[in-house]
Amino acid sequence: MIRNKGSSVAEFALTLALVTLGGWVMWPLAWLNRAVIATGVGALFRLPVAVPCLFRPSMTAVIGAMLGTSFSPAMFKCRFR
Repeated sequence: MIRNKGSSVAEFALTLALVTLGGWVMWPLAWLNRAVIATGVGALFRLPVAVPCLFRPSMTAVIGAMLGTSFSPAMFKCRFR
């Protein structure tokens, strides 16, 4: 269960540890997939996965910017003749 309100420093540290471990173990996958899979598995095992509300808006902006800048104009060119 992902809880935002009232999360402790220990829960946030556990979440960061899961993300780091997932990034190290699942190396060939993209970095965002590794983090999502690791925290998802942790939540399935009922670990107290939590992120303080303070970090959510900034992380949403960072993830949005990284995903948005990954597209190039070449992706939208019509290659049919």
